[in-house]
Amino acid sequence: MSWDKKRSHDRIQKHLDGMEEIEVKKLTREADLEQLLSETTCRDIYGAHVYIQVPNFAHLASDGLYAQDDYKRLIQGVHIYQREVTHIVENLGGTLVHFQGPKLHAIFYRPIDNAKKLASRAVLLQLVLKDFVKTVFNPAFPDYDDFTIADGADLGNAIGTMDGINGDRELLASAADSGRL
Repeated sequence: MSWDKKRSHDRIQKHLDGMEEIEVKKLTREADLEQLLSETTCRDIYGAHVYIQVPNFAHLASDGLYAQDDYKRLIQGVHIYQREVTHIVENLGGTLVHFQGPKLHAIFYRPIDNAKKLASRAVLLQLVLKDFVKTVFNPAFPDYDDFTIADGADLGNAIGTMDGINGDRELLASAADSGRL
């Protein structure tokens, strides 16, 4: 079935016609974002966003030893990497926003509005993940090229909403109040 402009327009209009008013309030207390947020119930969340990527992933997927193994080991490696990184994020008090392939986006927002503690946790996550990749993950795949990671963090406000397909969480960043860590 090919894309149809009218069908797409009608689907969007139907969704908009049935959508309730959007509410955006400041997050002022700890909450389970999975339960609180919806397409129309949003929160202005002050937090530290952490971004981790695997800059050599294209090499691993095209030229590396993983490619010679029909990518099965690479798929397995990415799956294990995502699972373990998610555990680390959560154990440090963070919230996984999403993975895009091997790229991680996580947020620390507790304790509420405490810039120093939020920034400290973001930096701690970056250090722990560098150590994890070097001393645990890469040695688990000794016959393959090493993953390398690059990271960054940003401190500021974002709008939290559940607006993805099937309720996937997407945090929409507002650059106005952000400051690099």
